[in-house]
Amino acid sequence: MIKKRLIALCFMITALSFITSCANKGTTSSALLVYCKADEKDMYDALADMYKSNKPNVSVEIRTYNEGEGVNQADKADIISGLSFNEAQTLGLSKKLSDIGGLPEERTIDYLLLSDKDGIQYSLPLSGNVSLIYYNQAKFSLSGVPKPETLSSFESLFTIFKEEGIKPMAFSVNSSGQYDTLYFADGFTLNAPGGFKGVVDADGQLNSGIYDIESMARMMIEDIPAREDSPKDHAALVEFFKSGSIAMIPGSSADAEKLDRTLFGYFIAPGNDNSRNVGWHSIAAVALSASSKKTKEAKDFITFLLSNDAQKYISDKTNSLPAIRGINVKDSLESVYEELQYTDGAAVTFFDRISQSDAQQCKVFFDSLFSSNEEVKYEDFINGLKDSKNK
Repeated sequence: MIKKRLIALCFMITALSFITSCANKGTTSSALLVYCKADEKDMYDALADMYKSNKPNVSVEIRTYNEGEGVNQADKADIISGLSFNEAQTLGLSKKLSDIGGLPEERTIDYLLLSDKDGIQYSLPLSGNVSLIYYNQAKFSLSGVPKPETLSSFESLFTIFKEEGIKPMAFSVNSSGQYDTLYFADGFTLNAPGGFKGVVDADGQLNSGIYDIESMARMMIEDIPAREDSPKDHAALVEFFKSGSIAMIPGSSADAEKLDRTLFGYFIAPGNDNSRNVGWHSIAAVALSASSKKTKEAKDFITFLLSNDAQKYISDKTNSLPAIRGINVKDSLESVYEELQYTDGAAVTFFDRISQSDAQQCKVFFDSLFSSNEEVKYEDFINGLKDSKNK
């Protein structure tokens, strides 16, 4: 009898050990899976370690994908990082991403960005860059001009600089041989009366800021270097600017660390109404896969990514602006970050909201504005946008 009981007890212990072993294996094999771009892996590995230090029982596995392949990871991951706004919208509408459901309640008041289009949050920007105009401090002092706060005061700079014999502005030339005017046009278009409405509205009317861009292009055509004489990419433009031969260049807050603040300043592109509706280019964003079986755990990790410590780390690592107010940013970013914190919200730039084909239409259109005195046909531009949507 005793022998039988001992055998039964041994069987129970063995069974319990087997069940416990399986449970432990299950915990390991069901790790929260985060896919990021290859160049983000070190950052996300560190963020995962930070997260696990407070939640030691949670396993976060970081895997990578190559540039442009994020859309292929939606069925594999719990969280995908690095998707563009357009990619996230496309995946969301095809039911491959879940609505993140807005921000954690305790962080909503601190968040700098407005919600995604139509109120559905398919992706959540964690940091980004802002369109800026950089200026040469010495040339502004020589001409006695202040930083412009309105569109008209910005335009008057060109007359003043021209009278002083100073070249007012230069653009870079992109790989397609076009003026790289997207960041420049983006800042002014968003600051147009009425704020962000996209490139065209439901009636096919162009954003009023595009007409402002046209008037500036007409004025600037003779005062900017010809395309064949322009720097061949944005990095070359920044280096050219450092030589001190030009008054202003367009850029983003990512350039701030490359330029000595005692020699160069920056301002957010002004608008007719002196608005502060800022063009925000998301460089780090997360999305939640609809196929994930660990939605709660994924949302908990996303909440962590909005914490002060994580936001500080992301900002420092990527030299970008946090999406949350109150973070202690690098000195080179402090000025523009302070301005953002007193806005009603930084709007995601419309070039992140429209398709890549529409962005290409904008590139061609803006290039024609800044490189020709010929009449620009708005109907061709609008028809091109309509055609791209029908493809």
